[in-house]
Amino acid sequence: MTDRGALVGRCLTAAVLAAGSLATAAGPAAAGEDGQALGLVAKQFVVGPDAPFALTVSLPSGFDPADLDGDWSVVVTSHIPIVDRAVFDEARNGSLPRVVDSLELSLDPATAVAPVDLSVPGQLALTVPTESVDDTAAALQLPSTGVITLLVDLRNGTRSAASLSTFVARVAADGPDRADVLPVGLVMQQVTAPIIGLDGAVSSSDETLAELAALATSLTAFAGNAADVAVLVDPSSVRAVADAQPDLAATLLPALAASDLLAAPRLPLDPSSVSHAQHPDTYVELLREGEDLLTDLLPGAVVDRSVDVVDAAISTGGALLQRNLGTRLMVMPYRLYEPLPGSLRGFTDTTQLVGADLGDGSTVPIAVVDSDLAAQLTSTEHPLVTAIDITAELLVIAAQIELYGGITARHGLVLGRDDLGVIDPALATHLAPLLVSTPGLALTSLDDLSGSVDRLLLDGRPVVVSLPADAGPDLTERFALADAIAGDTVETASMLTSDDGRVAAWVTAVQALPSTAIDDRQADTMVDQLRAQFQEVRDCVVAPDPYSLTLTGRSSVVPITLTNRCTMPISVRLQLDSAKIDFPDGETTEVLAPGADTQVRVRAEARTNGKSSVFLRVFTPAQPGSQVVPEVVLTARANSLAGVGQLLLGAGVLVVLAWWLRHWRASKRRALADEVAARHPAAGPAPDPQ
Repeated sequence: MTDRGALVGRCLTAAVLAAGSLATAAGPAAAGEDGQALGLVAKQFVVGPDAPFALTVSLPSGFDPADLDGDWSVVVTSHIPIVDRAVFDEARNGSLPRVVDSLELSLDPATAVAPVDLSVPGQLALTVPTESVDDTAAALQLPSTGVITLLVDLRNGTRSAASLSTFVARVAADGPDRADVLPVGLVMQQVTAPIIGLDGAVSSSDETLAELAALATSLTAFAGNAADVAVLVDPSSVRAVADAQPDLAATLLPALAASDLLAAPRLPLDPSSVSHAQHPDTYVELLREGEDLLTDLLPGAVVDRSVDVVDAAISTGGALLQRNLGTRLMVMPYRLYEPLPGSLRGFTDTTQLVGADLGDGSTVPIAVVDSDLAAQLTSTEHPLVTAIDITAELLVIAAQIELYGGITARHGLVLGRDDLGVIDPALATHLAPLLVSTPGLALTSLDDLSGSVDRLLLDGRPVVVSLPADAGPDLTERFALADAIAGDTVETASMLTSDDGRVAAWVTAVQALPSTAIDDRQADTMVDQLRAQFQEVRDCVVAPDPYSLTLTGRSSVVPITLTNRCTMPISVRLQLDSAKIDFPDGETTEVLAPGADTQVRVRAEARTNGKSSVFLRVFTPAQPGSQVVPEVVLTARANSLAGVGQLLLGAGVLVVLAWWLRHWRASKRRALADEVAARHPAAGPAPDPQ
């Protein structure tokens, strides 16, 4: 089972066995010669050597048990064990393998070989003795271990009136060896999306509530049989149930706590879409919130990131994102695996793992959900019959692995519906005890399965499939819209008090925008509604009309009156700007009292005289913020420098007067000096007038 030659050889062998079974078929298995079918009410599936087994069938409508006299009997026929899935499929559809033995159970109490109980109206309860070595008329011979087809035929003399076929597992006295036990993993997920309102709040539809109720019942059935079941639920839906549906929560929450919980984002979000939009942080944040929400609701529960349930096409980038977050095994239905480049399609051995190329030289293993078993898990018409068929087919798969030289314990299967949805509770009620109690099968966690199952090989090399470059809806524009409105949310929230409940509601709505549970149209509507609410808050602020003011000193105070016409306090950030006036306090954040005018006094320092414009801007407190109201232009006149000019003029006059007075005094001294100079002794004799 490791290369194409072995796979083709197996298919050819199966075809030969199927052809042989057609030649030795015992006839129709669903109905007798009269076209009537018996119904299966209850049956013991596992039969030990030489041990009797119980079987209860229902009579077709119109049969009167009082008419079943001594001429009537039930003939039980056994066939050779089945070790090939193709032969099993033929047997299930009516072409039975070669007959081994038959046992007739008369309905005449006086001659009955084994007791036939007719005490329940419309039913026949049989106890069928078996033997493994002898071949007597007193017991049904089951000489070999394995899955054996039984034909139960209600006869009137030699005429078949009604019949059915079913399977039993004939086991050895000491049970199978450990290496011959087939690991089986079970997975179920919530497939209905939560309802996300325009405010981002999550609620559950009637369909979702019905699905979660079915999940609770199915999980309870498996938990009662100590079975590991991997479960993927939408955390926000579970939160909604816990808050609004206490009766359902009383059964759902304990059932989830007893299962293997798989990690999921708080709101549905496609990892491929996130990767394409280059917003991995959003996915990481929502994944962490989803884990926290589940552990908060289910104290002590462990939420596992190692398994990724893939229910829609996943891109290389999406798978790489999941691997980097802890995924070690992807579970993928056959419908998604089959078209991938590199898949072996119908030659794929679903009991081994294939690899997915992550584009960085590494791979992540994929467990491909078997399509035939998935189809049976979707059936709801005959739950007991389906449960027996599934369990019997798993044993046939184990026998086929051993037949072709494989080690059964190194193989494994994941049981899940084609949509990986919830298994019908009626089917789960019958399937759970069969899977747990049947020797040769071992229910195991998906995490353990990923470590014990071998890779599928082709020509000695692991089978690796290529994932698409892109998958999921394109959320690029949605993320851009969410980023833009997130900024508006922060700005508007900064205008409100920290305990205002609207802020939390806005954040919830913004976080819901990228979710793949809503479409683009709803996202646009949500954004429009948010923007309208933001505008309502901004409209609370009323700025003054343009006016003129005069600064009469170098330092003055500019009064600004703002009105809050709403019933809650509003915070704003003020900015005044002018070419000729400085405002030393810079921008200031002010809280406007509800329903009142608030006067803000801003210090101003004039740099020069004259008229200038002052620009009043009102921003949200958050940085960088945006304007709450249109810019208001005020007109300011500065007269603070008029006395300085007069002072300078006076000082200039005094300087001139001082200079003139000094010059006059110097001239006067020179004139007086000239008059007395001739009489001074140092002047010498007077000149001769001749």
